Amino acid sequence: MGGQKKSRMTKDTIPEDFTLGLVLVDALPVLFYCGSMLLLGRYLHSSFFAAGALLCLIGGAGKVLWKLIVVLRKKNIWPLFIQMRILMPAGFLLVLEALVLQRNRIRIAGISQAVLQFPSVLFFAVGFLGMILMGVFAVVLDSSDVKANWIEQLTNGIAQASFLSDCYCCNYARQEQVLEVQEQAMEVRSFWDVLPLPHEETPAARR
Repeated sequence: MGGQKKSRMTKDTIPEDFTLGLVLVDALPVLFYCGSMLLLGRYLHSSFFAAGALLCLIGGAGKVLWKLIVVLRKKNIWPLFIQMRILMPAGFLLVLEALVLQRNRIRIAGISQAVLQFPSVLFFAVGFLGMILMGVFAVVLDSSDVKANWIEQLTNGIAQASFLSDCYCCNYARQEQVLEVQEQAMEVRSFWDVLPLPHEETPAARR
């Protein structure tokens, strides 16, 4: 017996039961993603990274706008729905290319150490699992069904919030490492400052 084929969104489909609450929940992952990109952008000064992050942001914001129009005007603006399938992959490819091009500036060992620390490793695992689930949902769930949308966006929100928390923890750990190095440098400099220069006599030598 064959399984029932799930319905697909088309340009003539106007989803029912979409609410403003769903639109707001859909906007949260976009905001979380924006925060993560801002934190990462502090260390990746790359035009490819900025362009990729912007494309992903536009794609997510366009999807939120599409749902808002569905709720308020009961219209399906098809380009706003379909654009995410183009902009998001293109954006992720640009971000990946930026990471490859900037690999010499990225300290993989330091990043791995920061990510594997608790609670960063927990946030990363939750976010990674959420992305896997989103890929599965894109295949098996009906994008016009309100329950499927709630499942997708709650999962995406948790995943993006986890990635943002992970980026924050890694950023905090890096700042702590920088402060520790600066303190060690100050201690070394203070040690050498108290030593007399070779041509100087100490007070005991003068007596």
